[in-house]
Amino acid sequence: MTLATAPSLAIVVASCDKYADLWEPLFGEFFRRWPDCPYPVYLVANHQRYPDRRVITLLAGDDLDWSSTIAAALDQIEYSHVLFWIDDAFLAAPVQTSRVADCFAQMQKLDANFMRLRANPLPEQVLNTETGVLAPTAAYRVSLFATIWKMSALKQILCPGESAWAFELQGTERSRSMDGFYSVLNDVFDYLHGVERGIWIRPTAKALERGGYRLDYQCRRCMTRHESLALHYRLFKTWVLHQIPERRRSGALEFVRGCYRLLGLRKQ
Repeated sequence: MTLATAPSLAIVVASCDKYADLWEPLFGEFFRRWPDCPYPVYLVANHQRYPDRRVITLLAGDDLDWSSTIAAALDQIEYSHVLFWIDDAFLAAPVQTSRVADCFAQMQKLDANFMRLRANPLPEQVLNTETGVLAPTAAYRVSLFATIWKMSALKQILCPGESAWAFELQGTERSRSMDGFYSVLNDVFDYLHGVERGIWIRPTAKALERGGYRLDYQCRRCMTRHESLALHYRLFKTWVLHQIPERRRSGALEFVRGCYRLLGLRKQ
């Protein structure tokens, strides 16, 4: 399919049918917090559609693997750029449309392949008051959530057979030879992370319930208090990693992975 010649941006929510129970609170909060969103919104699913005229469902067929599903969905649309969202990120504050538009405009000016709209981790090299450059050696140089991609670059990095986690890890390695990867210095979106390892994160689930959403705990259970504490520990480890200077972070991350493999806590 031929891409549009003029720069164009669409929002693509990466999901699948087994996460359909998240769609109502996801889009409920999305359009409540971003009522003037000027970009078309697409949902990646397998066979099930979301019944909202503001959302266009891209049916990708059977869920073979994450990358194949995303590739099949992207082949159905014609945009030069896509803003990736994920199905368990619930907007928690109003979105400033002007900031998103400015980031997209800056991408075009820089002829960028990628711009992360989250300042986590911060880039080491500051380009201007809003943006930094992600070095080829940067850890997690490729990420999914709240990122704007040039469609051609995204398709170049996508590899069939990978999970979302493997795409970020191996895609980062494949991106090393490519220029034009940037990150904002301040978060564009305020959001709540909703699901970890297939189950509801307790504070997010309770916040959504207070907002009037009825969550289906038969479909997806909520974390126990013990599991919630374990999650906070993992988040703390991530925070510590992000305090390491960017130029040393990739090496530190590989050292930790090596320790995990040595202890038998990780296979690869």
